[in-house]
Amino acid sequence: MIYFELSPSHIYFSVWFSVLPRQRKRLKVRKRSLFPGEQKNEPIIAAPGRDVLLPCRLDSEVDLQDHTVEWTKLEMDPDPIKRAFVYFYQNRKTMTKVMLETFIQRVSLNPDGLKRGDVTLKIRNVTLQDEGMYRCYIHELDHRETVHLVVGKNKPIIAAPGDDVILPCRLDSEEDLQDQTVEWSKLDLEHDPLSFVCYCIGGEIITEVMMETFIQRVSLNPDGLKRGDVTLKIRNVTLQDEGKYSCFIPGKKFRETVQTFVLNSSQEMMSSLCFRAKRSQKQNNIWISRSRLGLWIVLGVFTLLILSAVCICQWRPQKVSPEFSDLSSFWRNLQLLTSFFSS
Repeated sequence: MIYFELSPSHIYFSVWFSVLPRQRKRLKVRKRSLFPGEQKNEPIIAAPGRDVLLPCRLDSEVDLQDHTVEWTKLEMDPDPIKRAFVYFYQNRKTMTKVMLETFIQRVSLNPDGLKRGDVTLKIRNVTLQDEGMYRCYIHELDHRETVHLVVGKNKPIIAAPGDDVILPCRLDSEEDLQDQTVEWSKLDLEHDPLSFVCYCIGGEIITEVMMETFIQRVSLNPDGLKRGDVTLKIRNVTLQDEGKYSCFIPGKKFRETVQTFVLNSSQEMMSSLCFRAKRSQKQNNIWISRSRLGLWIVLGVFTLLILSAVCICQWRPQKVSPEFSDLSSFWRNLQLLTSFFSS
Protein backbone atom coordinates (compact mmCIF):
# COMPACT_ATOMS: atom_id res chain seq x y z
CA MET A 1 0.00 0.00 0.00
CA ILE A 2 1.19 3.48 -0.82
CA TYR A 3 1.20 6.15 1.79
CA PHE A 4 3.09 9.24 2.86
CA GLU A 5 3.12 11.47 5.89
CA LEU A 6 3.52 15.24 6.19
CA SER A 7 4.21 17.47 9.14
CA PRO A 8 1.22 19.36 10.60
CA SER A 9 2.32 22.58 8.93
CA HIS A 10 1.83 21.02 5.53
CA ILE A 11 -1.89 20.72 5.95
CA TYR A 12 -2.39 24.37 5.08
CA PHE A 13 -3.03 24.79 1.40
CA SER A 14 -0.70 27.76 1.01
CA VAL A 15 2.20 25.57 2.07
CA TRP A 16 0.83 22.44 0.38
CA PHE A 17 1.11 23.89 -3.12
CA SER A 18 4.75 24.75 -2.54
CA VAL A 19 5.69 21.24 -1.43
CA LEU A 20 3.37 19.20 -3.67
CA PRO A 21 5.97 18.44 -6.41
CA ARG A 22 8.43 17.17 -3.81
CA GLN A 23 5.75 15.01 -2.13
CA ARG A 24 4.81 13.52 -5.50
CA LYS A 25 8.40 12.44 -5.98
CA ARG A 26 8.31 10.77 -2.56
CA LEU A 27 5.13 8.99 -3.55
CA LYS A 28 6.63 7.62 -6.73
CA VAL A 29 9.74 6.44 -4.93
CA ARG A 30 7.72 4.55 -2.32
CA LYS A 31 5.29 3.06 -4.84
CA ARG A 32 5.46 -0.72 -5.17
CA SER A 33 5.53 -0.86 -8.96
CA LEU A 34 5.51 -4.01 -11.05
CA PHE A 35 8.77 -5.34 -12.45
CA PRO A 36 9.10 -5.56 -16.25
CA GLY A 37 7.12 -8.57 -17.39
CA GLU A 38 5.60 -9.14 -13.96
CA GLN A 39 2.12 -10.64 -14.07
CA LYS A 40 -0.67 -9.13 -11.98
CA ASN A 41 -3.54 -11.45 -11.06
CA GLU A 42 -7.15 -10.60 -10.27
CA PRO A 43 -7.86 -9.66 -6.62
CA ILE A 44 -8.73 -12.52 -4.28
CA ILE A 45 -11.65 -11.70 -1.96
CA ALA A 46 -12.23 -13.67 1.23
CA ALA A 47 -14.01 -13.41 4.56
CA PRO A 48 -12.10 -13.69 7.85
CA GLY A 49 -11.57 -17.29 8.92
CA ARG A 50 -11.67 -18.74 5.41
CA ASP A 51 -8.85 -20.44 3.48
CA VAL A 52 -7.58 -18.75 0.31
CA LEU A 53 -5.36 -19.63 -2.63
CA LEU A 54 -3.00 -16.99 -4.05
CA PRO A 55 -2.28 -18.10 -7.64
CA CYS A 56 1.22 -18.24 -9.09
CA ARG A 57 2.04 -20.62 -11.93
CA LEU A 58 4.18 -20.85 -15.03
CA ASP A 59 2.71 -21.14 -18.51
CA SER A 60 4.50 -24.47 -18.97
CA GLU A 61 4.64 -27.46 -16.62
CA VAL A 62 8.21 -27.09 -15.37
CA ASP A 63 9.42 -29.06 -12.35
CA LEU A 64 10.19 -26.49 -9.64
CA GLN A 65 11.13 -28.83 -6.80
CA ASP A 66 14.81 -27.78 -7.00
CA HIS A 67 14.08 -24.07 -7.40
CA THR A 68 13.89 -21.28 -4.81
CA VAL A 69 10.41 -19.83 -4.31
CA GLU A 70 9.57 -16.88 -2.11
CA TRP A 71 6.29 -15.21 -1.21
CA THR A 72 6.42 -11.70 0.26
CA LYS A 73 3.86 -9.15 1.43
CA LEU A 74 4.69 -5.90 -0.32
CA GLU A 75 3.48 -3.66 2.49
CA MET A 76 6.04 -5.22 4.83
CA ASP A 77 9.70 -4.49 4.14
CA PRO A 78 11.77 -7.67 4.73
CA ASP A 79 14.18 -7.44 7.63
CA PRO A 80 17.72 -7.13 6.17
CA ILE A 81 18.95 -9.76 8.63
CA LYS A 82 16.05 -12.14 9.17
CA ARG A 83 14.50 -11.66 5.71
CA ALA A 84 10.97 -12.13 7.00
CA PHE A 85 8.95 -13.82 4.24
CA VAL A 86 5.38 -15.01 4.09
CA TYR A 87 6.74 -18.25 2.64
CA PHE A 88 10.21 -19.41 1.58
CA TYR A 89 10.98 -22.68 -0.23
CA GLN A 90 14.52 -23.89 -0.95
CA ASN A 91 16.36 -27.20 -1.28
CA ARG A 92 13.04 -29.07 -1.42
CA LYS A 93 11.87 -27.83 1.97
CA THR A 94 10.14 -24.92 3.69
CA MET A 95 12.58 -22.54 5.40
CA THR A 96 10.59 -21.46 8.45
CA LYS A 97 13.56 -19.63 10.01
CA VAL A 98 13.18 -16.76 7.54
CA MET A 99 9.38 -16.64 7.60
CA LEU A 100 7.02 -14.40 9.53
CA GLU A 101 5.74 -16.19 12.62
CA THR A 102 2.12 -15.24 11.89
CA PHE A 103 2.26 -17.28 8.67
CA ILE A 104 4.43 -20.28 9.57
CA GLN A 105 1.56 -22.51 10.70
CA ARG A 106 -0.91 -21.26 8.10
CA VAL A 107 0.80 -21.37 4.70
CA SER A 108 1.75 -24.17 2.33
CA LEU A 109 2.43 -25.09 -1.28
CA ASN A 110 1.01 -28.07 -3.12
CA PRO A 111 3.83 -30.65 -3.57
CA ASP A 112 2.21 -31.96 -6.74
CA GLY A 113 1.86 -28.41 -8.02
CA LEU A 114 5.61 -27.83 -7.68
CA LYS A 115 6.18 -30.62 -10.17
CA ARG A 116 3.96 -28.83 -12.72
CA GLY A 117 5.20 -25.25 -12.42
CA ASP A 118 2.52 -24.25 -9.90
CA VAL A 119 3.60 -22.50 -6.69
CA THR A 120 0.16 -21.27 -5.65
CA LEU A 121 0.17 -20.36 -1.96
CA LYS A 122 -2.54 -21.53 0.42
CA ILE A 123 -3.25 -19.37 3.48
CA ARG A 124 -5.49 -20.91 6.11
CA ASN A 125 -7.76 -19.00 8.45
CA VAL A 126 -7.14 -15.55 6.97
CA THR A 127 -7.44 -12.47 9.16
CA LEU A 128 -8.05 -8.80 8.44
CA GLN A 129 -4.33 -8.21 8.94
CA ASP A 130 -3.53 -10.59 6.06
CA GLU A 131 -5.07 -8.23 3.52
CA GLY A 132 -2.66 -6.63 1.09
CA MET A 133 -0.52 -7.13 -2.01
CA TYR A 134 1.53 -10.34 -2.24
CA ARG A 135 4.36 -11.19 -4.60
CA CYS A 136 5.54 -14.61 -5.73
CA TYR A 137 9.11 -14.88 -7.02
CA ILE A 138 10.92 -17.86 -8.55
CA HIS A 139 14.63 -16.98 -8.37
CA GLU A 140 16.19 -19.19 -11.03
CA LEU A 141 13.59 -18.23 -13.65
CA ASP A 142 13.25 -14.58 -12.56
CA HIS A 143 9.49 -15.09 -12.63
CA ARG A 144 7.27 -12.72 -10.62
CA GLU A 145 3.55 -12.47 -10.04
CA THR A 146 1.50 -10.27 -7.74
CA VAL A 147 -1.97 -10.78 -6.32
CA HIS A 148 -4.11 -8.56 -4.11
CA LEU A 149 -5.80 -10.28 -1.17
CA VAL A 150 -8.91 -8.49 0.09
CA VAL A 151 -10.32 -9.55 3.46
CA GLY A 152 -13.60 -7.87 4.33
CA LYS A 153 -15.98 -8.09 7.26
CA ASN A 154 -18.50 -5.43 6.20
CA LYS A 155 -21.73 -6.29 4.43
CA PRO A 156 -22.08 -5.09 0.81
CA ILE A 157 -23.63 -1.67 0.24
CA ILE A 158 -26.42 -1.72 -2.37
CA ALA A 159 -27.64 1.50 -3.97
CA ALA A 160 -29.29 2.91 -7.09
CA PRO A 161 -27.76 5.58 -9.35
CA GLY A 162 -28.21 9.00 -7.79
CA ASP A 163 -28.30 7.72 -4.21
CA ASP A 164 -25.93 8.79 -1.44
CA VAL A 165 -24.03 5.92 0.19
CA ILE A 166 -22.11 5.50 3.44
CA LEU A 167 -19.00 3.28 3.40
CA PRO A 168 -18.28 2.33 7.04
CA CYS A 169 -14.78 2.36 8.48
CA ARG A 170 -14.12 2.80 12.19
CA LEU A 171 -11.70 1.68 14.87
CA ASP A 172 -12.83 -0.59 17.67
CA SER A 173 -11.99 2.17 20.15
CA GLU A 174 -13.02 5.84 20.06
CA GLU A 175 -9.56 7.19 19.31
CA ASP A 176 -8.91 10.71 18.00
CA LEU A 177 -7.76 10.47 14.37
CA GLN A 178 -7.66 14.16 13.51
CA ASP A 179 -3.85 14.10 13.20
CA GLN A 180 -3.75 10.83 11.27
CA THR A 181 -3.54 10.14 7.53
CA VAL A 182 -6.64 8.47 6.08
CA GLU A 183 -6.70 6.86 2.63
CA TRP A 184 -9.74 5.67 0.71
CA SER A 185 -9.00 3.85 -2.57
CA LYS A 186 -10.90 1.77 -5.12
CA LEU A 187 -9.30 -1.66 -5.42
CA ASP A 188 -10.51 -2.59 -8.90
CA LEU A 189 -8.66 0.34 -10.49
CA GLU A 190 -5.03 0.39 -11.59
CA HIS A 191 -3.37 1.85 -8.52
CA ASP A 192 -1.93 5.31 -9.07
CA PRO A 193 -0.32 7.10 -6.11
CA LEU A 194 -2.12 10.30 -7.12
CA SER A 195 -5.54 8.73 -7.59
CA PHE A 196 -7.29 8.24 -4.27
CA VAL A 197 -11.03 8.29 -3.74
CA CYS A 198 -10.41 10.38 -0.63
CA TYR A 199 -7.15 11.48 1.02
CA CYS A 200 -7.19 13.21 4.38
CA ILE A 201 -4.29 14.57 6.46
CA GLY A 202 -4.83 16.28 9.78
CA GLY A 203 -8.54 16.59 9.16
CA GLU A 204 -8.05 18.27 5.75
CA ILE A 205 -9.00 16.57 2.48
CA ILE A 206 -6.17 16.87 -0.06
CA THR A 207 -7.86 17.03 -3.46
CA GLU A 208 -4.57 17.21 -5.41
CA VAL A 209 -4.05 13.46 -5.01
CA MET A 210 -7.68 12.44 -5.55
CA MET A 211 -9.56 11.30 -8.64
CA GLU A 212 -11.52 14.13 -10.21
CA THR A 213 -14.73 12.11 -10.36
CA PHE A 214 -14.82 11.91 -6.55
CA ILE A 215 -13.50 15.33 -5.46
CA GLN A 216 -16.90 17.05 -5.30
CA ARG A 217 -18.80 13.99 -4.07
CA VAL A 218 -16.95 12.58 -1.06
CA SER A 219 -16.61 13.70 2.54
CA LEU A 220 -15.65 12.52 6.03
CA ASN A 221 -17.46 13.44 9.22
CA PRO A 222 -15.23 15.83 11.26
CA ASP A 223 -16.90 14.72 14.48
CA GLY A 224 -16.36 11.09 13.47
CA LEU A 225 -12.61 11.65 13.16
CA LYS A 226 -12.54 12.54 16.85
CA ARG A 227 -14.10 9.16 17.71
CA GLY A 228 -12.08 6.83 15.48
CA ASP A 229 -14.68 6.90 12.69
CA VAL A 230 -13.47 7.62 9.14
CA THR A 231 -16.65 6.50 7.39
CA LEU A 232 -16.82 7.86 3.84
CA LYS A 233 -19.91 9.43 2.27
CA ILE A 234 -20.26 9.35 -1.52
CA ARG A 235 -23.01 11.51 -2.98
CA ASN A 236 -24.91 10.86 -6.21
CA VAL A 237 -23.37 7.45 -6.96
CA THR A 238 -23.07 6.21 -10.53
CA LEU A 239 -22.79 2.76 -12.08
CA GLN A 240 -19.04 3.37 -12.41
CA ASP A 241 -18.76 3.76 -8.62
CA GLU A 242 -19.56 0.07 -8.09
CA GLY A 243 -16.66 -1.97 -6.75
CA LYS A 244 -14.46 -2.77 -3.77
CA TYR A 245 -13.21 0.11 -1.62
CA SER A 246 -10.36 0.09 0.90
CA CYS A 247 -10.02 2.34 3.94
CA PHE A 248 -6.46 2.54 5.30
CA ILE A 249 -5.00 4.41 8.29
CA PRO A 250 -1.19 4.00 7.93
CA GLY A 251 -0.37 5.35 11.39
CA LYS A 252 -2.55 2.69 13.02
CA LYS A 253 -1.89 -0.05 10.45
CA PHE A 254 -5.66 -0.37 10.27
CA ARG A 255 -7.56 -1.39 7.17
CA GLU A 256 -11.13 -2.22 6.25
CA THR A 257 -12.80 -3.00 2.95
CA VAL A 258 -16.36 -2.65 1.75
CA GLN A 259 -18.12 -3.77 -1.43
CA THR A 260 -20.54 -1.42 -3.17
CA PHE A 261 -23.15 -2.54 -5.71
CA VAL A 262 -24.94 0.06 -7.83
CA LEU A 263 -28.01 -1.39 -9.55
CA ASN A 264 -29.73 0.30 -12.46
CA SER A 265 -33.53 0.21 -12.89
CA SER A 266 -33.48 -2.76 -15.28
CA GLN A 267 -31.40 -4.82 -12.84
CA GLU A 268 -33.78 -3.96 -10.00
CA MET A 269 -36.79 -4.86 -12.16
CA MET A 270 -35.20 -8.15 -13.20
CA SER A 271 -34.39 -9.00 -9.59
CA SER A 272 -37.98 -8.22 -8.58
CA LEU A 273 -39.41 -10.32 -11.42
CA CYS A 274 -37.13 -13.24 -10.55
CA PHE A 275 -38.18 -13.03 -6.91
CA ARG A 276 -41.88 -12.92 -7.81
CA ALA A 277 -41.51 -15.77 -10.29
CA LYS A 278 -39.78 -17.95 -7.69
CA ARG A 279 -42.44 -17.11 -5.10
CA SER A 280 -45.26 -17.85 -7.58
CA GLN A 281 -43.65 -21.12 -8.61
CA LYS A 282 -43.29 -22.10 -4.97
CA GLN A 283 -46.96 -21.34 -4.31
CA ASN A 284 -48.02 -23.34 -7.40
CA ASN A 285 -45.91 -26.27 -6.30
CA ILE A 286 -47.59 -26.15 -2.89
CA TRP A 287 -51.08 -26.07 -4.50
CA ILE A 288 -50.22 -28.98 -6.80
CA SER A 289 -48.84 -30.99 -3.90
CA ARG A 290 -51.99 -30.37 -1.87
CA SER A 291 -54.21 -31.28 -4.85
CA ARG A 292 -52.40 -34.55 -5.37
CA LEU A 293 -52.62 -35.34 -1.69
CA GLY A 294 -56.40 -34.77 -1.75
CA LEU A 295 -56.75 -36.95 -4.84
CA TRP A 296 -54.96 -39.86 -3.21
CA ILE A 297 -57.08 -39.54 -0.07
CA VAL A 298 -60.33 -39.60 -2.10
CA LEU A 299 -59.15 -42.56 -4.18
CA GLY A 300 -58.12 -44.43 -1.06
CA VAL A 301 -61.48 -43.90 0.61
CA PHE A 302 -63.35 -44.84 -2.58
CA THR A 303 -61.28 -48.02 -2.96
CA LEU A 304 -62.09 -49.02 0.62
CA LEU A 305 -65.79 -48.47 -0.07
CA ILE A 306 -65.66 -50.66 -3.17
CA LEU A 307 -63.80 -53.43 -1.34
CA SER A 308 -66.36 -53.23 1.43
CA ALA A 309 -69.15 -53.50 -1.12
CA VAL A 310 -67.50 -56.54 -2.73
CA CYS A 311 -67.25 -58.24 0.64
CA ILE A 312 -70.91 -57.55 1.31
CA CYS A 313 -71.81 -58.95 -2.11
CA GLN A 314 -69.97 -62.16 -1.37
CA TRP A 315 -71.41 -62.70 2.07
CA ARG A 316 -74.89 -61.27 1.54
CA PRO A 317 -75.61 -61.57 -2.18
CA GLN A 318 -79.40 -61.46 -1.67
CA LYS A 319 -79.29 -57.84 -0.48
CA VAL A 320 -77.07 -56.40 -3.19
CA SER A 321 -78.79 -54.17 -5.72
CA PRO A 322 -78.76 -55.33 -9.37
CA GLU A 323 -76.49 -52.51 -10.62
CA PHE A 324 -73.67 -53.78 -8.35
CA SER A 325 -74.04 -57.43 -9.24
CA ASP A 326 -71.48 -57.21 -12.00
CA LEU A 327 -67.98 -56.57 -10.62
CA SER A 328 -66.80 -55.14 -13.94
CA SER A 329 -69.06 -52.14 -13.39
CA PHE A 330 -67.21 -51.36 -10.18
CA TRP A 331 -63.88 -51.20 -11.98
CA ARG A 332 -65.31 -49.07 -14.78
CA ASN A 333 -66.67 -46.62 -12.24
CA LEU A 334 -63.32 -46.58 -10.47
CA GLN A 335 -61.45 -45.83 -13.73
CA LEU A 336 -63.86 -43.03 -14.63
CA LEU A 337 -63.51 -41.47 -11.21
CA THR A 338 -59.71 -41.74 -11.33
CA SER A 339 -59.53 -40.06 -14.74
CA PHE A 340 -61.84 -37.29 -13.51
CA PHE A 341 -59.63 -36.42 -10.55
CA SER A 342 -56.44 -36.73 -12.61
CA SER A 343 -57.69 -34.16 -15.12
